[in-house]
Amino acid sequence: MRKRSGRRLLALALCLPILAACCAGCADSGKEEAKLACEEFFASYAGGEESGLAIEGFGASEPLEGLQLQMAERLEFEVRDASGSGDAMQVSAVVTSVDLRQVLESLPDTVDSTEAAREALSAALADENVPTRSFDVDVTLVRQDDGWTVQMTPSLADALLGGYYSILREAAEEVKE
Repeated sequence: MRKRSGRRLLALALCLPILAACCAGCADSGKEEAKLACEEFFASYAGGEESGLAIEGFGASEPLEGLQLQMAERLEFEVRDASGSGDAMQVSAVVTSVDLRQVLESLPDTVDSTEAAREALSAALADENVPTRSFDVDVTLVRQDDGWTVQMTPSLADALLGGYYSILREAAEEVKE
């Protein structure tokens, strides 16, 4: 009886690393899928194809246009690591986009209308030497029926829009003081 029990334990001991490797492979597969979905998200955004993006809480949207498209076309990204398990993943990325603060600070003081401001901003964004800034961002993805969906967070929106939300937050804080 003891020999059989010993063999079973030996067989179990030999199978456990294989089982652990299989489970790790499944987890790594989910992480790789999330990283790929994150890359596709950034590539679609940079291509101005917002209607193709899966963003949680947003219905069908229109393609980017105007100033937002000009900014999106400058977007560069590097997807790094994924963490999490199951139906929720965090993908760390570095997003390089137009530095909106520097662009706004460079606009002429003589702008006297909304249309003139829009034209000056468009010209500044079209400049081949437009200043850029890198943002470290954790992109949250959730698995839904048809694949991974990005959750739009303030830090992700800030990175996509070159620091726009940081500028607004700072302005709101100044008003409070």
